[in-house]
Amino acid sequence: MPARGRASSRTQMDVDSADVVDTGAIRKTILNRLHGRTLLPELIGLDTPFEAVFSLLNRTVVSAEGNTALLIGPRGSGKSSIVQKSLDVLERNHSSSSQPSGAPSYYVVRLNGFIHTNDKIALRDIA
Repeated sequence: MPARGRASSRTQMDVDSADVVDTGAIRKTILNRLHGRTLLPELIGLDTPFEAVFSLLNRTVVSAEGNTALLIGPRGSGKSSIVQKSLDVLERNHSSSSQPSGAPSYYVVRLNGFIHTNDKIALRDIA
């Protein structure tokens, strides 16, 4: 009987160490996605919306146009991915290294509708 108990605890220990490795990888992936440190997957079937959003953002930076956009769609349809991919391409095209002073040519302000429930709160956080 003791040999069986020992094998059981050894198996449990192996399972626990395997779980720690998997949990660590999952934790790293989640944190990287939350902090925007991972490359976005290809936007399959979203070429037209991506081009429209990127064009709008690019004109805003290059021509100093004041633009507003509202992306509407069901959860998981790629709205945030389109915006993030557009900002990534914009950053590559207009990096601060291309500016003589080293200052960025634009700033990204991220607002959240759950936190910034009206214009006054949003403007306070922007300033």
